[in-house]
Amino acid sequence: MTSWVRIGKGLLTLGALAALVGGARAGDCCGGCGSTTACCAPPAPQYATITVCQMVPVQEQVQVTRYRMEQRQENYTTYRCEMVPEQRQVQHTICVPKYEQVNRQVARCRMVTVPEQRQITVMRCVPEQRQITVTQCVPQQVQQTVTVCVPTQEQQTVTVMVPTQEQQTVTVLAPAQEQRTVHVCVPQMVQEMVTRCVDRGHFEQRAVATGCGDCGSRSGGCGGGCGGCGGCGPVSQACNVWVPNPVQEQVPVTVCRMVQQEKQVTVTVMRPQQQQQTVTVMRPQQQQQAVTVMRPQQRQVTVTQMVPQQVQKTITVMVPKPEQQTITVNTCHLEQYTENVPVTVCRMEMQQRTENVTVYTQKVTPVPATRTVNVCVPYQDTVSVTRCVPQYVQKTVQVCGGCGGCCH
Repeated sequence: MTSWVRIGKGLLTLGALAALVGGARAGDCCGGCGSTTACCAPPAPQYATITVCQMVPVQEQVQVTRYRMEQRQENYTTYRCEMVPEQRQVQHTICVPKYEQVNRQVARCRMVTVPEQRQITVMRCVPEQRQITVTQCVPQQVQQTVTVCVPTQEQQTVTVMVPTQEQQTVTVLAPAQEQRTVHVCVPQMVQEMVTRCVDRGHFEQRAVATGCGDCGSRSGGCGGGCGGCGGCGPVSQACNVWVPNPVQEQVPVTVCRMVQQEKQVTVTVMRPQQQQQTVTVMRPQQQQQAVTVMRPQQRQVTVTQMVPQQVQKTITVMVPKPEQQTITVNTCHLEQYTENVPVTVCRMEMQQRTENVTVYTQKVTPVPATRTVNVCVPYQDTVSVTRCVPQYVQKTVQVCGGCGGCCH
């Protein structure tokens, strides 16, 4: 609500300033806005004072902790490792290979194919006629007694739901009038003083150069200016010139503001209320009614049944019979034989040898040393920081008004 009040106040202020500026400029024009006078002063500018918010930088001194690296000398002990050579005689046993050619008997196997005559029994299928007895189903008419359901009308006592009118107490919502206090915003016109900038200047008679004399019409121009054609010179004309004089004035302005007020209003609310009403309810009731029921009944009917009968038939069947045959087959036998094969045999012989070897022994020697290390040291420092602080200042700006400017 406050933002809308501020917007309305600003719009009314701008409208009042525009009306004042328009009236002042309309009266300052020579002959009015529609005048065709050749010499007319420029329109007088209008100024207004407004309040604006600016962010002003402010310098402040702040204590901060910083860190710097310093070099310091540190003593420490390092260790130097040296390998010291030493001559030793070592006696060891080595294996020397010795190769010999030896003939060895090797047992080998080979496959030998031998043909053989064999007697086998083969089963062959021979057709044969046989008499068999089969069972077939033959249709036959038969009288049977069956039970069927026949519909029959009977009187029975049934329970039905009958609507009945009854008086019951129900709760309904009834409208009721109440007085309540509400807060409403009412527009109100208020007189306020605003500062405006008014130009209290005046017109002065001044000589203005308008061009060359008659030499331009006689010779087609003045050649490079009014001083280049000899006798002709610049022509001056007296004109009214506006001399501005801005003055700050306090002007009453009527603005519209929204004022909060309390108001008594009548509202309608719904309240629960007990009432007697006649309602229709369903009650059970015994009644005699004619109903249709299904009763079983015996009847004689003729049905067709499939009766099995024995029938003789002749069929042809394939009967397997054994038969002897002689065939020739090739069988494979495994045969062993011995063969002399030259083989190179490697034998290892043990030999003793003595050698001079150089053995290196590790020797560790402590050595004192000095090194330079970097240490991080904190220190306090004062720095200047800049932060922006809001500040409200008065500014004079030029506003436009009137009927669009005077003639020139």
